[in-house]
Amino acid sequence: MIRFLTACLILFLALVAGAAAALHLTPEPNFTRYNNRSQEIHDTNGHLLHAYLTGDQRWRLNTNAVDLPKHYWRMLIAYEDKRFYSHRGVDVLALCRALYQFARYGKPVSGASTLSMQVVRLLNPPRTRGVATKIQQFLHAVKIERRLTKTQILDIYVTLAPFGGNIEGLRAASHLYFQKEPRHLTIPEAATLIAIPQMPEARRPDRFPENAQRARDRVIERMIALQAISANVGKAATAQPVRADRHATRFLAPHLSDRLRKEQPGQQVIRTFISGSLQRQAERVASSALHTLPGDTNVALVIIENKSSLVRAYVGGADYFSTPRAGQVDLIEAVRSPGSALKPLIYGMAFERLIVHPDTIIADQQTSFGAYEPKNFSRGFSGEITIRQALVKSLNIPAVALLVEVRPERFLARLRSARSPLVIGTADADAGLAIGLGGGGLSLLKLAGLYTGLANGGRSRTLRLTPQDPEMNPAQLLAPDAAWAVTDILADAVPPSSFGRRLTRDGGRRLAFKTGTSYGFRDAWAVGYDQEHTVAVWVGRPDGAPHIGAYGITAAAPILFRVFDFLPIPTTDVAGQKPSGSILAVHGSLPERLMRFEPGVYENRIAPLRIQFPKDGSRVAIASDGHSEPLLLSAQGGTPPYTWFVGGRKLDVEHPISASALHWLPDSIGQMEVTVVDQAGRSAAVSFWLE
Repeated sequence: MIRFLTACLILFLALVAGAAAALHLTPEPNFTRYNNRSQEIHDTNGHLLHAYLTGDQRWRLNTNAVDLPKHYWRMLIAYEDKRFYSHRGVDVLALCRALYQFARYGKPVSGASTLSMQVVRLLNPPRTRGVATKIQQFLHAVKIERRLTKTQILDIYVTLAPFGGNIEGLRAASHLYFQKEPRHLTIPEAATLIAIPQMPEARRPDRFPENAQRARDRVIERMIALQAISANVGKAATAQPVRADRHATRFLAPHLSDRLRKEQPGQQVIRTFISGSLQRQAERVASSALHTLPGDTNVALVIIENKSSLVRAYVGGADYFSTPRAGQVDLIEAVRSPGSALKPLIYGMAFERLIVHPDTIIADQQTSFGAYEPKNFSRGFSGEITIRQALVKSLNIPAVALLVEVRPERFLARLRSARSPLVIGTADADAGLAIGLGGGGLSLLKLAGLYTGLANGGRSRTLRLTPQDPEMNPAQLLAPDAAWAVTDILADAVPPSSFGRRLTRDGGRRLAFKTGTSYGFRDAWAVGYDQEHTVAVWVGRPDGAPHIGAYGITAAAPILFRVFDFLPIPTTDVAGQKPSGSILAVHGSLPERLMRFEPGVYENRIAPLRIQFPKDGSRVAIASDGHSEPLLLSAQGGTPPYTWFVGGRKLDVEHPISASALHWLPDSIGQMEVTVVDQAGRSAAVSFWLE
C-alpha cells in the first residue's frame, strides 16, 4: 500500500513538473491580431465618427469591457464561463464533467472551453484540431491569465469575437447590425450578439435571422434558468423578432477622416473637435441641397465655434460615393475664387484708417482705374449712395475705389498676417485691383477663418480641427471698431427671397452674412456668423467648370440659413455693443472729410512722416556706468505701424510702447543714423550723437 501511494505521489509530482516545464516552454501568445485594430476618428465627446478596415480587411473596432452594459456581461459570463472569475485559465470542474460525459456517452456532450481559452483561439487561430491543439490552448490560457487581468482578457474577447463576414468584435457588430454603440444594446440585442460567435456564419442575423433568433432564445432561456434575468424580462425579450440587417458603413465626416488618417497614419484613435450632432445635421442639410442641384455639382460647408475657433462640423462634399460629383474630393480644402466674399475686409481696412465712415457718400458710377474698368454684377450703377449701402449691395466699383486707397499689397499682407493668404500668380507688390473681386484663390476653411476673425471683434485665430493642432496667438485682422462696423452692415444684408427677414433688430438673432459669385459662375459662396458660430458654404462643380445661373445668394445662401436654423440662437446681437469713443459708431454730424469719399485725395490728407525724437543733429547723453536706460524713439505722421532701423539694422521689438514709439537700448556710442518706415513705405531719417 505504501509503495502504491508512493508511486501515485511520484506520478503526481512528475505530472506537475511536466506541466510546469511545458508551461515554461510554451511561447507567449501572439497579440498581432488584437493590436491590428481599425483606425478610428472620434468626435469631441469621444463618440465614433468614422472607422477604417484593418490591413486584413476586417471591421475590428477597439472595445473596452468597462464601456459595455451590465446585462451583457451578466449574460455572457453566465452563458460562456460562469466560473470565469475563479479559475486561472482552465475550468477544472468543467473539464472533468466534459471528460466524464465523453467517456459515458462516447461523444462530446458539453464543452470545457473558458473565455480565456477562446481568447487564445482568437489571438492565434489553430491550423489543426485535436488533443495536442487543445492541450496547447490550455497552456496558453494559463499563461494569459498570469500576464493579463480578467478585464484585459475580456477586452480582447469582445474586440476579436467573430460575428459573421468580416465583422469582428462586439462594437463593430453593434454598429453594423444595430447602428448603435454597445452600451445602448437592449437585452434581446445583447443576447443575439452573445449567441452569434459560437457559429458566426450560420447565425448571421442579416442572412439567417431564424437561426439567430433560435440561438438568441436559447441564451435567454439559459439566463432565466440561471436566474440571471427574470422570467418576465425573458418572455418580453423572446417575443421580439430579430431584425438586424447588415447596414452600410455610413460614418460621419469622411473627408476630414481621410485627411487626418493621412496626417496621422500610425494613430489608432484620432480625436477631433467635431460635434457629432452638428456634423450629422450639417451633412443632412448638404445632402438635401443636392436635390435642387445638377448631378455634377456638389456642396461643402464648415461650422466654427467663434469663441474657441474650433471646427465643429466639416462637410467636404455631400455625396462621398458619387463619381459625377467627385464625392471623395475634399472641397473644403480646394482653392477657389472667393468672388465678392473678401469685400467686407476691404471696407474694414478703409474704416480703421478712417478713409471712409459707414455713412460716407460714395459715387457708384462708371470708373476706370488705369486700364482696369470693373463693372457691377447688375451692369448698372446706383449713383451716390452711402458706404453702408454699397457693401450691403456688394457693388464692385466702390469696393475697388476703396482698395485703391487701402492698396492691394497692404490688403494681401493683412490676409497673410491673419494666416489666410490669398493665392495669386504674382508677388504682392505686383497684384492688381482684381484681387478685391475674386482675382485670387482661397479655400473655404481659410475664408471661414477670416469671418471668424470678424465675429471675434477683428482678432483672427488659427482654426483647430484636433487637440494636436497648435493654439496660435491671435492676429489682428481688423481694429475692433472697424470689425464692429463691418458686422453691423453685414447684418443688414437681405436674406434669400425664400427665407424673408426672419431675424430683426428688435428681437432674436441678426445674422451677418456675405455672398460671393466667382467669374463665370464657377463658385457660389455664402459666409455668415452670429455671436456664437460662423458658417461657410460653397456650391459648384468640383472640376471648376461653370455652373451657369448659380449665384451666391440663390445657391449657397439658402444652405447657410438652413444650417443656422439648427444652431442655437445667441442671447446677444451679432454686432455686440457699440464701441465707445469711436467715430465709426456715430451717425450724423460727420467731420467734413468723412462726409464724401473723393478718390485719390486720401493720400494727400496724411501728414508727412517725421521722427519726433531724437532730433536731427542733436546730442543725447547716456549713462557712463554701463547701466544706460532705454532711449525713446518716436515718430508721427505717415501710416503706422512703423518699422525702425539703426545704422541700417532693423530693430526687432516685441512690445512697442505704441504704434508710433518704442524703446531702444543702445550698445555703443558715437554718431547714429535712425530711419523709420511706415506701412505705406514712406521713410524719414535723422542723424544724432550718443555720448
